[in-house]
Amino acid sequence: MAGRKSDIRKRRILFIYGILFLAIGITVIALILFFTNRTYEEFYVLRSEPEENQASSLYAGINGNILKCSTDEVRLQDRQGTEIWNISCSFSTPAMSSCENTIVVYDKGGTEILVADRIGKLGSFTASLPIVRACVSEDGNVAVIEENDNSSFIHYYSCDGTEIASIKTSMDDPGYPLDVSLSNDGERLAVASLAFKDGVQKGVVHVYSFGSAGQNQMDNRIAAFEFEQTVVPDVEFLDNKTFAAFRDNGFTVYQGTKVPAEINTYTTERTINGIFCSRDRIGLLETGENPDLRNVHIFNKDGTEIMDLETGFPAARAEINENEVSLYNGPSLCVYDLNGSLKFEGALETNPKAFFTVGKRRYAAVSENGFELLQLR
Repeated sequence: MAGRKSDIRKRRILFIYGILFLAIGITVIALILFFTNRTYEEFYVLRSEPEENQASSLYAGINGNILKCSTDEVRLQDRQGTEIWNISCSFSTPAMSSCENTIVVYDKGGTEILVADRIGKLGSFTASLPIVRACVSEDGNVAVIEENDNSSFIHYYSCDGTEIASIKTSMDDPGYPLDVSLSNDGERLAVASLAFKDGVQKGVVHVYSFGSAGQNQMDNRIAAFEFEQTVVPDVEFLDNKTFAAFRDNGFTVYQGTKVPAEINTYTTERTINGIFCSRDRIGLLETGENPDLRNVHIFNKDGTEIMDLETGFPAARAEINENEVSLYNGPSLCVYDLNGSLKFEGALETNPKAFFTVGKRRYAAVSENGFELLQLR
């Protein structure tokens, strides 16, 4: 009799635990569905920072922090407004590029270069010739397109200005450089160029290795990819071994730590209005037959498609943050998740000179009157 009562109690306890776990499971699923399908109605101002003389300043989001570049200083703040560092400089036309938490700020058309990370200054130096474009690796190495009236070079420097390599360019070989990108570890360099051979225009991407793969190669060049009668204006490393070459009609993804090989390609008849990338995503803004519509096209970094969304929002620029895509047009913002669900559409009261994401559902807006950190709610 006692044994039967014990069995009944055990069954009751198991039943209660079963009901409890079921309730917890339903609650978790409900919360997931709520946050997945949640939409937002307005901006909430987390903080504002009045500041004058914004006209010559450049702002960018760096892994949740906010970078400000002006003619006389480069400043990094966290989202709470706490200054992480402030470095004095002298730039006429500041421009910047980043890799993870490492930043290069350079004087476009000038020769000054500053390299920093989230801790502070890594180095500063003067380029050999006026700078067209620069990129940086995670450890602070810098690749620079430099040119004067007669010559064009690609110089590769360490963060203290020590020259690692110098590549002289010509229109025949390797071509006139349009863009450069370094792998995260700084071992590989991809250069997008415009070349003419036998009167035929070609887009060319050359890949250089400053590790063992390039030691016995001329100019450390380990690969070249040509595109007949096609311009390749942009190239972007997504990690240490994967990069994308963006053509005027699509892109091609290459992968490999020794000799890179093509792994995927995408070609479109739509007009490509913009390119945007994250650590593991490739994004295109496209316009088809209807000029009033935009296609937001997202791919994994291996080139496989994950979203092709048509929207009536007249996006001029886009960013991707985690699993959300933010579309911008002046003061207007439109946010979609990667399932194509609209999360927010609205506009600021003023037209900002800079408007960008600094985290999931968090945005920075810079106007003539100062800076605001916003959150959707």
